[in-house]
Amino acid sequence: MAKKTTGLPKPAAVKLSKSDLFAGLTKIDNSISAQRRIKRMEDDFRSRIETHLQSLAGNSKAFRQYNTNPFVLLFYSNQRRLRRIKEIEDAIVPAKVFSSMETSAGRMVERVVLSHYGWQCVDSAMHTTESVIDGRKIDGDTLRLITLKSGPRCINDSMTDSISSELVKHVADWAKAANVNKVEFTIGVLYGTRKKSNKKDWHTLRKACNAVKTLGTRAKLIEPPDSQWHCHFKIGSVDVAARIRIGKSLWDMVGGKRDAYTELLCAIIRASIEPTNAKRSSKPYEIKDIAEIVSLTSEQKRQNFTVLQKSQVEWFLLMSAHFCEQLID
Repeated sequence: MAKKTTGLPKPAAVKLSKSDLFAGLTKIDNSISAQRRIKRMEDDFRSRIETHLQSLAGNSKAFRQYNTNPFVLLFYSNQRRLRRIKEIEDAIVPAKVFSSMETSAGRMVERVVLSHYGWQCVDSAMHTTESVIDGRKIDGDTLRLITLKSGPRCINDSMTDSISSELVKHVADWAKAANVNKVEFTIGVLYGTRKKSNKKDWHTLRKACNAVKTLGTRAKLIEPPDSQWHCHFKIGSVDVAARIRIGKSLWDMVGGKRDAYTELLCAIIRASIEPTNAKRSSKPYEIKDIAEIVSLTSEQKRQNFTVLQKSQVEWFLLMSAHFCEQLID
């Protein structure tokens, strides 16, 4: 039996209300500045998506590069009653595209969104003093820094070692370069929840605090991450707060007083999904809870928005399901 980790937080399930989400859409409909920001992000997303898809389409691969499992191919073909090689190819290629887009999609989101909310995107080569930093912002007397990961389970042990050591090693230099004595360092995950996390992000905080303890009198651990998702320490005169922000809480921080979560989803849906007047298919969903995720009350069905058309609203709900454990009315 695996040894229980001391101090590991027990996150509660995140619930998002469809009514609250729709209130966010209404708020955008009443804000010219929000609509303009969404339009700029939409254009930015559309351009980047088209460029990326063209590069995938123009990069024809040999069969061996798809790294397929021969037994899975046959079992899947049996399940789907496939009879010809062309039929299985039609399944292999989209699966590879999904896989290829995992990292690039996350990078695309962070590059677009940070820049539209006053953050500086940081491009640093590996093994440099800023290689762990993806975004930077000066907020009064505080230097805010973000390192971003694409999903709640993508952080591994190697990453926790790298992020924690780089933070402790270089944070004083980062503060000095910005001429501040306060640093807020965020380990951010683009979607998901704390409950869905593999908890490697939290272990990064613990390892950083353990490293602080080895620095002797020139450093002080003020608050360890025991049963919580943040910690606090000082290195020299630099006061450091480090936090884990996953999914919606990350975008709430990035946007500040602006609803970056709703604006991001609106922009990327508008860039990706054309509105349609076609009726929904009468064929039931194979994934059993999708119908519940996209269902609306009678009152919600009567609501209309400018920022998203009727057919795009269900995409908004499906995307929101990635940021919670449950969507409620």
